Amino acid sequence: MWLFAKPEEIILTDNNVRNGAMAHYLLKGLKGRADKDGNKTITLGELYNYVQKKLDKHSHHMHHINLVGTFFPSLPVLKIK
Repeated sequence: MWLFAKPEEIILTDNNVRNGAMAHYLLKGLKGRADKDGNKTITLGELYNYVQKKLDKHSHHMHHINLVGTFFPSLPVLKIK
């Protein structure tokens, strides 16, 4: 499970994006930007790293994604056409 903020953090919104900042980068990642190795498969690790990096920069290091449960970075999430 992905938690999009620590208990003491506030979820970020941005008038320049249609969704919240986290959802914005999650969707961009799923559309292919998270495919770091270019193999047309987005893994959970690639998606997490992409979203966290973008969200960290967007929030000036004030927002963090927390993963709860077992995390398998190599788990395929999506195949890109």
